[in-house]
Amino acid sequence: MKLLTHRWRTPLILLGVLLLIGVLAPAVSAAPGAAAATVTPGTVPAGTTGSYTFTLTPTNGQISSFNLTAPSGWTIAPLVSPPAGVTRPTASQIQGRSLSISSSSPFSLSFTAQAACSPASATWSVAAKSGPNFNGSSFSVNQPTTTLTGSCTAEFVTGRGPADAAFNGGIKSQNISSVPYTPGGAAMQVLVLDAANPRQPRAGIEITLSLLCAPPDSTCAPAKDGASLTGPVMATSGAGGIATFTGSTSNPIAIDKVGLRYRLDPTGSGIASTPSAEFGIYEEGEICGSTCVVRGGRGGIDATVTANTPSGTMGVLVSPLGLNCATSIPPDYEYEPLSSQVVAWKYTGTGSQTISVLVDKAVVHSQTDRGNDLDFCFLVEGNIPNTTTPKSFVDKFGVTRTEADGPGLLPKCTSTIVEDCILSEKAVQGGNRLVTVTVNDGRGKI
Repeated sequence: MKLLTHRWRTPLILLGVLLLIGVLAPAVSAAPGAAAATVTPGTVPAGTTGSYTFTLTPTNGQISSFNLTAPSGWTIAPLVSPPAGVTRPTASQIQGRSLSISSSSPFSLSFTAQAACSPASATWSVAAKSGPNFNGSSFSVNQPTTTLTGSCTAEFVTGRGPADAAFNGGIKSQNISSVPYTPGGAAMQVLVLDAANPRQPRAGIEITLSLLCAPPDSTCAPAKDGASLTGPVMATSGAGGIATFTGSTSNPIAIDKVGLRYRLDPTGSGIASTPSAEFGIYEEGEICGSTCVVRGGRGGIDATVTANTPSGTMGVLVSPLGLNCATSIPPDYEYEPLSSQVVAWKYTGTGSQTISVLVDKAVVHSQTDRGNDLDFCFLVEGNIPNTTTPKSFVDKFGVTRTEADGPGLLPKCTSTIVEDCILSEKAVQGGNRLVTVTVNDGRGKI
């Protein structure tokens, strides 16, 4: 009986081993497989919209579902006549479900996508599984990349860049539009283009306006302690690649300090931007009508600027701009600035302007040896209207000066010198001093 018992146990043990092998065999066959994925073309200009082809080929096993996710900042267009089981649930992903993809029957799909403006190398995310509903075993899949060449660009639309604005009695500038001293004027606009050749408009790019100064200034004069740009300075480019920046009375696009040579820079991720032309923020500014008078004052200096033949626009500010005539006068001439304040004005019409500068007696008395005569240091700015010829004036010492030559002292007006000269200087109001000059667009300092 013992021998018989022993003989019956041996087959039972072998059968148990065989059953165990039978249980393990399916698990071994379901081990993760590998697949190769491609997205072509592999190099495209930044920001462009084009046609792409996605292929997915397993090296072993069968893929029944996949997810193809676009790189950050890319947009996949709606699919046109996709194969059964293939959808685009979001603008960033394509999904495949209940498919039969094998090495002998690889998957291929053409689609349209818009590339981001950055970064230079973009990675697509590909995930593949054996189950029909994105379940089952995962396949090991390489992650294809697309290289972006060039950069998207952003620049202000011609005629829609920032224009001169003024405080006009407020605590910050009026809304900056593309029309001088017109808060409700046409809004500033920025055009965003891709890196194609020729470049094409690029929608969907977020642009932010930042405050710059015109070179070579490191800070926007006279805002040495820093000016701030506030308001709705962020916009997204829409149809035609246009981003529009619209301020309002309650929420203006504004700068909190008067100054000259401000510029706005339309920045964005991966964007090569072109800053705006220079503009100014003035104490007072207006569109000239039958008359044109603006006023400003600071530090004991009050200025009134009058256009002698009103047209165009005009603005004025008084601030320490660093105007220095010391290097333009003979060494034997005694000259010392009476004040650090500079009167700066901009006039876009034709003809001269009369500048009346009232100097407080406290400022006058700070220079006990000043005598009866005050000099006016003057810098002419810009070109003669509608020409490329620089404006110029002849200084007190007979030297002709343009903006490039720097400032010089104005001569007194005579029967032969009737412009760019000192009309009068006199004591007023118990010790104050009033200096009146006739000049062209520029800056001046007593």
